[in-house]
Amino acid sequence: EIEITIGEKIARHNGVETVLDVAPTTLKGKTMVPLRFIAEALGAKVNYDAAKHTISIDTQKPSGVLPIFPTMV
Repeated sequence: EIEITIGEKIARHNGVETVLDVAPTTLKGKTMVPLRFIAEALGAKVNYDAAKHTISIDTQKPSGVLPIFPTMV
């Protein structure tokens, strides 16, 4: 279970509180959330390549977490 609140820097993952670097917000009608917190809470590994200014999210390792948007068959 992941709990985040727009404008709050405290988030919860399975009831455990975490202080976020930035609070979730809305921008032009879109909700912006801290990518690293969400990805890691879902069992993914997040890497940032400063030289290329890119982020990669590795979801290959089994995490026991179901995908947010299951593939339709």
